Amino acid sequence: MNSYSIAVIPGDGIGPEVMDGALEVLAATEDIFSLSIKYHHYKAGAKHYLATGELWNHDLAQQAADP
Repeated sequence: MNSYSIAVIPGDGIGPEVMDGALEVLAATEDIFSLSIKYHHYKAGAKHYLATGELWNHDLAQQAADP
């Protein structure tokens, strides 16, 4: 079984809706092709900025670099 690690960053605008659809496709792909996918969800974009004051911080960048 092949294993994959994927970063999930929905972003702004239509990003969350597009990401939701993409995750549905990936879930179906896992079943059809017997894949194992580990998802790493990251927060970024305007909504995250307004809540926290950060767009993307060094800790998130390091997590993305070293899953």
